[in-house]
Amino acid sequence: MPTTRRYLTPAAALTAAGILAVGVAGASRPVAAQPTDPAAEDAPAGSRWSLALLGGALAPVGGMRDGYQDALVAGLRAKVAARVGIGVSLAVDYSPLPRRATATETFDTTYGTVAVLPGWTLGHGTVRLQLGAGGGVALEHTSSTDMPDATTSAYAPAALAQVGVEVHITRGGGLVVMTGATKTFGDRDYQYAWGMGGLTLDF
Repeated sequence: MPTTRRYLTPAAALTAAGILAVGVAGASRPVAAQPTDPAAEDAPAGSRWSLALLGGALAPVGGMRDGYQDALVAGLRAKVAARVGIGVSLAVDYSPLPRRATATETFDTTYGTVAVLPGWTLGHGTVRLQLGAGGGVALEHTSSTDMPDATTSAYAPAALAQVGVEVHITRGGGLVVMTGATKTFGDRDYQYAWGMGGLTLDF
């Protein structure tokens, strides 16, 4: 039997060429790069809440160093910031604030500050810089180990300034390092520098 040859019509040939061109273009299109920085996203439309849990040390300066030693300090920072980075923090710090021992008497001290700090956070990515300064109150309770009934409690105005660097490892938070200075006024005229580090959590 004679072999029958089949030929593509011009319309069928154009259709096949179009399908082939679309397939080649789709295969050669580059895959969009995925962001490798988990925190490098646009700032949220609303306010951002964060909580930092800190620990470190403080060092008395000036006349305070004559009566007090270097000490451990623990801190908490609860912050709310707008999209542009302007915000306010509630700063709570605590230290045993040991005094220098004397020949006649030793003391047991509990000391803390509570302050409100307007501030500014620069950046929305992995690394962020924060600045803050404000005021509040310092509270001190002192008792003599030689005379248990000889206890005193005092309150004084306090001013605090701080600068911190946040490193956000995930969208939920990361690490933070802070340093700053605190000064009280009145009968308890204290001046000291401090440095703390810890975790920051975003909500």
